[in-house]
Amino acid sequence: MKLEMSIVGTAPLTSQWNSIDWNIILRKVRQIQTRI
Repeated sequence: MKLEMSIVGTAPLTSQWNSIDWNIILRKVRQIQTRI
């Protein structure tokens, strides 16, 4: 949850985030969390 919130928190800082597929990012974050 912390990683996900930190990523979302940095989103407004750059316009490049708008072109990123959030589904892929959240999917990767969840995979990392399940490993820990």
